[in-house]
Amino acid sequence: MVAIMADTMNQSGNGPLLESEWILDAKCVLTRGESGEIDSGVVGDPCIVWDEMIERWRMFYFAQTEGKDSTCMAISRSPDEVACGDWSKEGPVEILDESEVKSPNMVHKWWVVTDARLPNHPAKINGKYLSLFVTRIPDSEPIAHSSKVIQFAEAETLNGPWKILPDLMIESDCDDFVDSLNCDTPTAYWFWERDEVLIYYKAYPRRPIAELPFSPYGSCLVSVWLDPRKRAFSAKKTVLRPQQNTWAQGWIGGLHLVCHENGKWIGLINASSTPPEETCDREPAPSMGGWAICEDACPDGIWTLDTERSPFLRTENLE
Repeated sequence: MVAIMADTMNQSGNGPLLESEWILDAKCVLTRGESGEIDSGVVGDPCIVWDEMIERWRMFYFAQTEGKDSTCMAISRSPDEVACGDWSKEGPVEILDESEVKSPNMVHKWWVVTDARLPNHPAKINGKYLSLFVTRIPDSEPIAHSSKVIQFAEAETLNGPWKILPDLMIESDCDDFVDSLNCDTPTAYWFWERDEVLIYYKAYPRRPIAELPFSPYGSCLVSVWLDPRKRAFSAKKTVLRPQQNTWAQGWIGGLHLVCHENGKWIGLINASSTPPEETCDREPAPSMGGWAICEDACPDGIWTLDTERSPFLRTENLE
């Protein structure tokens, strides 16, 4: 896992975030484990939140070893030391009732619900923290064609233990929608004025999308609201689609929401310019990061891809 850093002293245009120059730090923030360890295969997809109990930053990350996808944690060295080498691994998250997980060998891409206007600060809803994670519905089809779903868990502390909420799940509703294969890579934000959580996720179609002939199996970004008191979801809405001849004409990754200084909502996304094929894993290289912008007062509206300042880095510019 590596990081990119921004020169936020640039105050021109739309402000420092959109106009900053980004530099790749090739040193590892967190390294893979030794052979046989829980994270020997993959260390990635971090969700970093402030843990007020220990006054440190807590990272939840996707850990993979052969035959098992898990979520592990790491703690920052101090409130300010969060760069490469400043993290200590804490092991896997504790789940009280793993039998409630649809596929116990797949608990990854963990996301803690954060305050929409305080980036990386977790929201307490009814006195508890709420998290989302990706797992899979076991079925008789080959693994590449069995559906990913999003489940929920809650805990009184970020360290856990986490209790699965079996009555909450985001899954495919029909074969005609963009998430007919997978609901993947969630991010989620608490809007206190609505008492609701806005969830974004990456949606993969099982069948070609006719409106995207240049990328018929590309993923889209979908939003949905959750009322945690009623345990009810709103109707799903496709808010960002692949765009032809851009750095995001293939797949589009999870959206990290930021309330910008000029009143606009901006989102940090990752995406690929390579349209996926039906028989591939639906995430062909390259993977690049950049911005999306929402002009609406509420960020559940239509998002547009930033093509002026994004992506931050292209693969041909890597040394």
